[in-house]
Amino acid sequence: MTVSSKRNWRHDFAVPVLILSVVVFGGWINPYRERVREGNKKYEAEEYEEALKIYADAAATFDPESRELHFNIGTTWYKQKNYAKAIEEFSRVIGTEDPLLEAKAHYNIGNASFEQEDYLGAIEEYIKALKLNSEDEDAKYNLEIARKKLKEQLDKMKDQAQQQQSPQQQEQER
Repeated sequence: MTVSSKRNWRHDFAVPVLILSVVVFGGWINPYRERVREGNKKYEAEEYEEALKIYADAAATFDPESRELHFNIGTTWYKQKNYAKAIEEFSRVIGTEDPLLEAKAHYNIGNASFEQEDYLGAIEEYIKALKLNSEDEDAKYNLEIARKKLKEQLDKMKDQAQQQQSPQQQEQER
């Protein structure tokens, strides 16, 4: 074996090892990100229970305070119509350094509140979302719908109160 063939062998071996080292230690192979991607795939396939398990496992194993994971968990609970748990998870996103993520969390808390017919709560959350992202057309639209629903709700309560009062007033007049 000549000297040049030894050098080629080392070079041929060193390049793949270097690339593998960069991939592994440089973060290209990231088990946390892989788990999140796996959860996202389950979510997109509407396999919400599986997505929840994967997100919860990723949070417990890698980053219990991950605001992105709490956001994903919140959206998954929302899809399952468990609005109270969705609000709880979205609330854990509040305070993030990412104003757009926080705006999305407020928007989704607003949506979950709306689904629970808490129109005042929804209005408050849509306003918070718009303070963080004034360009959010969906939040603007939902804010107007929530205001209309709150007015309808208040009008209905007012009508019911008047109906209850009417029989009592009729008896007093007799």
